[in-house]
Amino acid sequence: MPPVSDPAASGNLRPILRSPSLLTREMLAGVLTALALIPEVISFSVIAGVDPQVSLIASVVLCLAMSVFGGRPAMVTAAAGSVALVIGPMVHQHGVGYILPAVILAGIIQILFGLCGMARLMRFIPPAVMTGFVNALGILIFFAQGAAFLESTTANRWPVRPDAAYRPVGAARY
Repeated sequence: MPPVSDPAASGNLRPILRSPSLLTREMLAGVLTALALIPEVISFSVIAGVDPQVSLIASVVLCLAMSVFGGRPAMVTAAAGSVALVIGPMVHQHGVGYILPAVILAGIIQILFGLCGMARLMRFIPPAVMTGFVNALGILIFFAQGAAFLESTTANRWPVRPDAAYRPVGAARY
C-alpha cells in the first residue's frame, strides 16, 4: 500500500491545524456529514421504536467517540438500518432500557470475533448471498417505515405527523 500523502487521510492533526484551508475543508466535511445523518437517524429511530431525540443524541455521541478514539481513512461512522431492524422488536418487548446493554454486548462480541480472526470466514460467503442479504434488508427497511407514514396519528409522539413532509409532493401532482 503506498504511503498516504493527504494529511487529513493519515490521521495526523498537526498539518491540519497549521493550514487554515485544510482545517476549513475538514470542518466543512464534518458539518455536511452531520447534516446528512439527520434524516437517516430519524428514520431509523422510527424503525427501532425510539424517540428521535434519543437517536440524534446517540449519533452525536457515536461521532464524537469515533473522533476521539480514531478511525481509518474512508471509514464511515453512522447509524445502520440493520441494527434498527434488530433492536426494534427488542425495544417493543423489553423497553428502551435494554438498548445500552445490548449494544455493549454486541461490541464485546465483535471485539472477540476480531481477536479470533473470524473475518477470514467472510471469504466463504458467496457474493450472491451478500447481495440477497442487502436487498432483503432494504425491503425490510422500506416496509418498516411504511407503517409510520400511513398512520393518521402522531408516531413516536412527534409534534408533526411523519406524512406531513410528503403533502407538498401530493399537492404538486394536482
